[in-house]
Amino acid sequence: MNPNTNVGVPGAGEFRNKGPKPEEASQPSDQGNLTGETKVLAAEAAAKAKDLFADRVTEQKDKAGVALGEAANALRGTADKLSDNPASPFVEKTADRLEQASDYLRTSSPDQILRTAKAFAWREPVLFLTGAFAKGVLAARFLKSSASHDISPVRGGT
Repeated sequence: MNPNTNVGVPGAGEFRNKGPKPEEASQPSDQGNLTGETKVLAAEAAAKAKDLFADRVTEQKDKAGVALGEAANALRGTADKLSDNPASPFVEKTADRLEQASDYLRTSSPDQILRTAKAFAWREPVLFLTGAFAKGVLAARFLKSSASHDISPVRGGT
């Protein structure tokens, strides 16, 4: 039987006639539409990702501001208990600085914080890099200490 004819085969022409013809599928206008649609979808996905990222950054910034405020209040309580101690003014001053940082984080946008950090890095590069290094060391120590030490080695045999 000739594959190009549908004589004697019920419904054979139905399969061959469905879908675009090969010459239609490769038309530039269809490809242009697909490319345009792909670009639109990619732009929408990028915008959604950017919005989600901005929301998360703002949320974390606000949490950090609250945590700094709580730390400042705890230090003030400590300073009150140390009222006769010579360290009391230093603890109070540290609490004031933490409260200022807390207010700054809560009232500033992420872009404003980034601009301030960049300006500080340009003004004081050694101090900025030293602080970044110290923060990295502290983070590594924290991660190392929080790692589980309860893992026992697997023993072979019975």
